[in-house]
Amino acid sequence: MREGGSDIVRLAVERRLPLEIAEVVQPEIMSARCRIPGGAAWIRVHRQKDEPNEGTGQNEDSVGRGAVAPPQESVARLQHGDGQKHIAYRRIGSRKTATLSPGGAPACARCAPGCTPRAHYRAALLATVCLAVPRPARAQGERANKPPLAAQDLAQKKPGTYFTGLPLVDSDPDTGFGFGARGYAYWDGPREDPLFGYTPYRHRLYAQVFATTNGYQQHVLDYDAPYLFDGPLRLRAQIYYEKNTAANYFGRGASTLGNLDFTAASGRTFARFDDYTAALRQRRPGGVAYTLYNKYWLEDPTLSATLERDFFGGIVRAQVGLVAQYVRVRDYSGTSTVGDDPATGATDVPSTMGLTRLEQDCAALRILGCGGGLHDTLKAGLAFDTRDFEPDPNAGFFVDLTAELSSKYIGSAYDYARITLSPRAYVSPLPQVTDLVIAARAVFSAQTDGVPFFSMNTLAFTDGDRQGLGGLWTIRGYKQDRFVGPVAALANVELRWTFVDFDALSQHFALQVAPFLDMGRVFDRLGDFSLSSWRRAEGAGLHVAWNKATVIVLDYGLSEEDQGLYMDFGQQF
Repeated sequence: MREGGSDIVRLAVERRLPLEIAEVVQPEIMSARCRIPGGAAWIRVHRQKDEPNEGTGQNEDSVGRGAVAPPQESVARLQHGDGQKHIAYRRIGSRKTATLSPGGAPACARCAPGCTPRAHYRAALLATVCLAVPRPARAQGERANKPPLAAQDLAQKKPGTYFTGLPLVDSDPDTGFGFGARGYAYWDGPREDPLFGYTPYRHRLYAQVFATTNGYQQHVLDYDAPYLFDGPLRLRAQIYYEKNTAANYFGRGASTLGNLDFTAASGRTFARFDDYTAALRQRRPGGVAYTLYNKYWLEDPTLSATLERDFFGGIVRAQVGLVAQYVRVRDYSGTSTVGDDPATGATDVPSTMGLTRLEQDCAALRILGCGGGLHDTLKAGLAFDTRDFEPDPNAGFFVDLTAELSSKYIGSAYDYARITLSPRAYVSPLPQVTDLVIAARAVFSAQTDGVPFFSMNTLAFTDGDRQGLGGLWTIRGYKQDRFVGPVAALANVELRWTFVDFDALSQHFALQVAPFLDMGRVFDRLGDFSLSSWRRAEGAGLHVAWNKATVIVLDYGLSEEDQGLYMDFGQQF
């Protein structure tokens, strides 16, 4: 980028960087130097006496031209050096700082003592041209290095307020038939907002209500506000309630990587989950079955809030937050269940549940948290983020380091610490040919002793926690929380190809196919880390981007043990 050329001016216009008059030089030819971050640029301005009320611009030596307007209204128009388009900026009355009145010229544009009124007037006009570039919002300097949306994405982004949402329908043998709805409310602001091209939205509120016939419930109210009050802060807050009548527990640590087994199997192991489930359901002497061997009852109302601040031009964010939670746990050992009678072939025969894996590990003191209780955590994070669009990036990097601390000093029943590191990358290899994105993520998480079993599955990120390993958000093709341990490692790769986009009913939609590969495993200690015995799954998904920010995913994953069909909102990462 050359000093004195139009490239800096064009950059300032496109990114709406602050332009300030540094000095007025050669007023007889209407020339001034404008200062912007990172360099200086020349703007040459000529008065158009025949167009007093409208700014006009013609490309002259790759510099902008401006017009004279009445004193109460200042109009200036700059033309990009590439000659492709004009951008007009208007400042009216006391709401703006620049006028064309010689007596009211900005101090930085006033001539030295002795200059003629005509030169003074020209200096005021030059100041108006520079000041006509919109002053930044207070967050402007904080995002100077943040990449804007791609031109096509920016054109497709919906301004103002809009709503998206879908009904939720589900059927699961453990939780029953479920129904509910999730709705999103977005406010993106006007296109003229300097932050419009740099944010996924200005405010987002989503609410979910969901319940099943067997008692499962999940209700959410979530708020997110990037660049809160046009400043460098971001607020995330959530009220969450879940009553999971069929939460999974397969044990803890590296032992979960082996084939499936249970106490009454007499040493037999199972490579396929269907075979394992059939064996659990078999009624044994005394009418005992192990249908719920890997299940427990979990209730965890949660209130969380985090505050972030941008640094280094918007590409670094620091986060602090608090999560307050009360957990209730119930075990199914000795309760009523159903099983299959191998002698008669009858199914769903009333039975008594044997000892669950959770009860066995609690009795052997292998895990903590069997009684639930208060579970409060402090959260601190640091993120490096150059993604162009958070909900569905085309390019950029996101490196996330998150630390959590739970302590009795903040009201928790548990004392532990956890740290999670997650780099992500997004590359568009053929942007001129097709809309294809290669997305990749790695995750590494380690935690100290003292973690309750119901929290050991947590992978903490600055943009929202996930659970695993196993399930939609980690390894598709394995059951949720299939692998849980003190140390966890995960890798995901997706090819996201948008093959068509269209408008319907004043809404914009884009259809995307996404083959993927998921891999991961857990370890008992940091020193056990290795690249062997990782569990993998592959599959593909159909994703629908609704007005860019709402992404509906339908993924199918297949592993050597199991398979899964998943439908939810949001890209996996």
